Amino acid sequence: MGSIDIIIIFIAEINQLIHINLKLATMLMAYEYLLLKYLISKGLTRDEIGDNIQKKLNQANKFLRFIPSEMMKDTLRESIRNPLFHQGEIPDLNIYEKIDIFNKYYDLLRKITLKILDYTGKYVSILTHEPTDI
Repeated sequence: MGSIDIIIIFIAEINQLIHINLKLATMLMAYEYLLLKYLISKGLTRDEIGDNIQKKLNQANKFLRFIPSEMMKDTLRESIRNPLFHQGEIPDLNIYEKIDIFNKYYDLLRKITLKILDYTGKYVSILTHEPTDI
């Protein structure tokens, strides 16, 4: 897949950030970068990959086969990405909703990263704190 350094930098940066909107923005950039590079490594062209994060998640799941269907809905693009990048805020969500969405998608980002790296051990979710197989 090429260098994984950038995604590790994104994840490290997310962990350093405090403001939830910045955490969400950085997480979205990490998703876009990781999924694009992964799908290209699988032989897809940019046209086949699609131009938004939801299309990329759906394409990636054809290979990964573990992303829950509710996580592939248009939540990231329509509810988070568009208002955040076009308005600088997410006006329709309160802080608790933002944190909840961030935690779910950040947990998924970490799982996708480990799966792409062919990790086969236990994963301790930041949501459940329970170890599960990847």
